[in-house]
Amino acid sequence: MRRLRIILIVVFLSGVLLGGAGAGLTMVEWSSLRYMGTKLLGSEHLVTENFDFEMKDDGSAIVLKRGYYSNRYMEGVVEDPSVPEGVVRFQVTYNSEWVEPFLDYTEYDRTESEDQPEETASSEPVQDGELYLRASYFSDSFQIFMENKDAILDDLKAGRLSSYTAADITGVKIRVNPVTMYRVVNRTGR
Repeated sequence: MRRLRIILIVVFLSGVLLGGAGAGLTMVEWSSLRYMGTKLLGSEHLVTENFDFEMKDDGSAIVLKRGYYSNRYMEGVVEDPSVPEGVVRFQVTYNSEWVEPFLDYTEYDRTESEDQPEETASSEPVQDGELYLRASYFSDSFQIFMENKDAILDDLKAGRLSSYTAADITGVKIRVNPVTMYRVVNRTGR
């Protein structure tokens, strides 16, 4: 019985020693990792495309609102004389393998006077509706991880650690002709 206790104590102390050594090695490996910043996954499939929306000829204004994409990619509304009059052009950079962007226009119901302000004395145009940039997504997080797991593991083997972001919509510029800029109400946050 005494011999069994000695064997159990030796096994227990060996486990504590090995556990401590394993924790120490883990800390050494962890502290040797270098942070490499943010990496975009899927950036090899990025394309830039223009999406045009033609405003009505009645002089009414439209309200631009932000869609579901991240606001950090929104570059704001700029005047561009190369855009035809009465057109709002969204220049979108997106991953063609994972996302399909589209414009979504919601027209105001003119019968509800509390939602639709009348034209004011300062000659501001009546707001006719809201324009959003939306997107249909073809992939999910697990699919993106599995497609890029080799690159992530290669970074870990080389002692590099990064934040990985899926490149879905990575840039949005809204361009409007200076002549029709007064008919655009910007509520995108930029």
